[in-house]
Amino acid sequence: HVPDVRDCQELLGCALCSAYEDLAVEPFLIPALRNFDVGAQVSASLLVISSYLMKRWAASPGSCDIKRANTLVTIVAPYLGHNSAYVRGTAAWGFFELFQGIGPDRLAGDDRLLKDLYGFIASSKECVKMRGRLRPVFESFDPDCRGTLPSLI
Repeated sequence: HVPDVRDCQELLGCALCSAYEDLAVEPFLIPALRNFDVGAQVSASLLVISSYLMKRWAASPGSCDIKRANTLVTIVAPYLGHNSAYVRGTAAWGFFELFQGIGPDRLAGDDRLLKDLYGFIASSKECVKMRGRLRPVFESFDPDCRGTLPSLI
């Protein structure tokens, strides 16, 4: 797979958002996700970046800013009903990973809707199959490795 412009933009977005969360997530990523009138590819790219962050936060829940994680998972939730299967699947993967890593009570507090969405995604046979199909794509996704000059040449 030869990276195209969108791949490079996603790698840069992942690197910047993970390195400068306070300067990137609330000021840029969250407002961009709140614009629901963008094309499916734009939504997909934003969700790739979001899912990467959620995967990182889930891997080290002790160092995760819960307020920031809750804000991101809340704004990602509407994409679970997106028309595009890739957008829907990407949103569901990141949503599940974050809830699985941090735990529903700590992440969602008293928000019954978010907990129920997680419960559905965690237990639905079709959602489990979808995560299985996406696992090879997302489990090996590492912008730190793929964003180096030799990997782009």
